[in-house]
Amino acid sequence: CFTVLVGALTSFGHNPHDGDLTFVGRVLAELPVDTKIGKLLLLGHVFGLLDECLIIAASMSLKSVFAQPFKRRLEAYR
Repeated sequence: CFTVLVGALTSFGHNPHDGDLTFVGRVLAELPVDTKIGKLLLLGHVFGLLDECLIIAASMSLKSVFAQPFKRRLEAYR
């Protein structure tokens, strides 16, 4: 389970979905972003790199600019 890997959940026994929220998990639960992006923002704040991490998180939350061919967008605009 990914929440255990990012440190958001303590796992008890054999079930990875059973456990308690850690401090990191409580912080990530308040953020309106994906778990990976939230962990990036949290660590960026801890290490004093929040500005750089905000830029990276913004780029991670969008689709790729190369997903749609430019010519189709240009034709649709016309």
